[in-house]
Amino acid sequence: MLLNRSHWVFVIVLLLQVAAFYSFVAREISGAYPFAHDQAGYLASSHQVFENMLSRGVFRAIWQGMTGNEPTGMLLPSEGAFLYLLFGVSRAAALTVNLFHWIVLQCVVFATFWKMTRSATWGYYSVGLLLLTATPFQFVGGMFDFRVDFSAACILGVICSLVIYMQGSSSRRATWYLAGACCYAVCLRHFLLIFLGAAFGLIFLVFFARYTRATRDQRLVERIPLGNFLIPTFCLALTGLFVITVKYEAIYSYYVVGHITGGENKVRAVESGADAIGRYAFYPVAIVQQHLGYPALAVSVMVLLVLALLALYARFGRVAAGSVVLPPLLIDRTTVAFVSTLVVVTLVVLTSDTSKSTVVGSLFTAPVLLLVAVLTIAVARMARANATTNVKRVLIVVPLIVFVLGSARTLESYSSRTSLTLLRGQFEQIPRAYRAIGDHLTLFEITNPKFFSDRFTDYQAPIAFQSSYYEITGRLIKPDNPVGRDLMMTDFKPFREHLQDLDVAMISENISARDLQSPLPTEQLFRRNAGEIRNLVSTRMTKIDEILVNDHVVGIYVKPRAKVDGVSGGWVTSKGLGIRLLRDTLVGKPFLVIKGSTILSEQLRGGLEGTVTELGSRKALSAKTSLLTTSYTVEVDLQGHVFPPGKWIDLELKFDRFFVPRKVGISPDDRELVVLAPGIIRSEQTSSLAVSPAPAGSNESKNPKR
Repeated sequence: MLLNRSHWVFVIVLLLQVAAFYSFVAREISGAYPFAHDQAGYLASSHQVFENMLSRGVFRAIWQGMTGNEPTGMLLPSEGAFLYLLFGVSRAAALTVNLFHWIVLQCVVFATFWKMTRSATWGYYSVGLLLLTATPFQFVGGMFDFRVDFSAACILGVICSLVIYMQGSSSRRATWYLAGACCYAVCLRHFLLIFLGAAFGLIFLVFFARYTRATRDQRLVERIPLGNFLIPTFCLALTGLFVITVKYEAIYSYYVVGHITGGENKVRAVESGADAIGRYAFYPVAIVQQHLGYPALAVSVMVLLVLALLALYARFGRVAAGSVVLPPLLIDRTTVAFVSTLVVVTLVVLTSDTSKSTVVGSLFTAPVLLLVAVLTIAVARMARANATTNVKRVLIVVPLIVFVLGSARTLESYSSRTSLTLLRGQFEQIPRAYRAIGDHLTLFEITNPKFFSDRFTDYQAPIAFQSSYYEITGRLIKPDNPVGRDLMMTDFKPFREHLQDLDVAMISENISARDLQSPLPTEQLFRRNAGEIRNLVSTRMTKIDEILVNDHVVGIYVKPRAKVDGVSGGWVTSKGLGIRLLRDTLVGKPFLVIKGSTILSEQLRGGLEGTVTELGSRKALSAKTSLLTTSYTVEVDLQGHVFPPGKWIDLELKFDRFFVPRKVGISPDDRELVVLAPGIIRSEQTSSLAVSPAPAGSNESKNPKR
């Protein structure tokens, strides 16, 4: 499309949208936790693809990402990862995928209606209708939610626009554009194959039937629309076959079992509040209220009403002399039939599914508005056929007013606040807690921690921690979560063993209003066993943080660990060890126990004493050492000791004797060895050894004995 002076306003509005988008993301989205469940999963997948790019190469990583186990689509994580490669890992880079699809939709719609009407005025009108909709600024499922739904809705609108464009163009290129868009749509969102396949298949069959019944001369005419739909339908079928072949198991498990044969769909229906009657009105209501929005509906109805009155005036009123008849409208019934079929099939399929989601309603936004635009233009042409000069001016001004209103609504939406900033004090706690968890795990080089959460809240999910911590630090930690996405668990027995040795736990400290209303069987299972869960976690783990979201208090627990420095080949040498402890692990547990194994203990001549010094104050702590044939224990009494302020506590452990393997004839090793590095460092509430007092006088350790 070549730009002329009438298009520059459209280009300027696009550029303003791009600038406002990144400003909004920086102000409202970046730095916040990945809200609304699914977003965290898509972000985590994009981070994994990006890591694979860095280690295995771009194209191999993209292919592995596309052929993975994600059942809903194969492109979004790879697209996000490619943008990380160009602009760095950030939420803004990921959300650029949504912005790109939104801009492409506007450009295609503008070009389509400009071509169809031979006037930029109606291109502005059609884009104005899009800008009036509420879908892009939905907090869940909109432009600022990194999930596949918004981009899929945009691509569906692109396909409908290309069908309209194709009917008004004699160029075969439009057909290939449409075929490419269909292939891309199915790869982006797999279940679009059902809706597009039904729409293209039905229209193609109609044209094929007309072609077979036509005479030889008529077939020359029928061959053009048949060919227009044959190529996209064929490409759509090939792409669908490829997707099903590559991802059959994942698609079957997610859609067939999860939405048809399994029991989760009924639970989801209860969760969404769709009863037996409401299920049929669920999507129409969602489309009107949450996606099209009342401003778009009101403006559409008012424009149609004004143009209808003008059409009546032109038909029955005084006709201006010298009025010209416009050329025929470059659109036929095929366009309306295709878009209407697509809308009806999508509505029937989604309504028949027991599981409901308002987010999916975004698929209807662009097709419905394109039908409205086509109807509006048809009425406008009726009004203009024999119109006066003033009526023609109104027909130019009204569409431009719609574009101005749409641009104003978009600007107003970009200037709004989200709950993430309206409740900043609450939501800032979540990334802080994620950072505390991740830093603790990173310190001890744990990349696959055992993670447990007792609620299905978006901020309490292990995958949300994973994606958020990667955005913050660039370090990839993949939690081992026994629950995953299984909402239907009723047996608590498998969790008991997992709870015995957790690395991280996010446990509800109170019963919130949401807990009382949740229909999810797994959450009900956790509520029934809340006492046992709390006992297993609190007695084995240390609480390092707490977050409050609305009325929900979540405790952050980690497995007590210590960072050990100075080990030589698995041995403690005469130089001793440095031990770093998280201060919170010692709260209420004043006895620090250090245990490990020893071989060749006879070389220590029957005795061993350890001294522990707190490096912050250089004070020696009371300690007692027990040396057995195959193990040793050092117990440190921390009662009454005041540590310097700080998150971490640094200790130094030294022993009073060692042996040199070469000198005792064991091996040629010249190191001064004592015992093997400790395997257990934990704090206890009570003492298991009689602790000897700290040595008087100097705080410096004695020279080790040979």
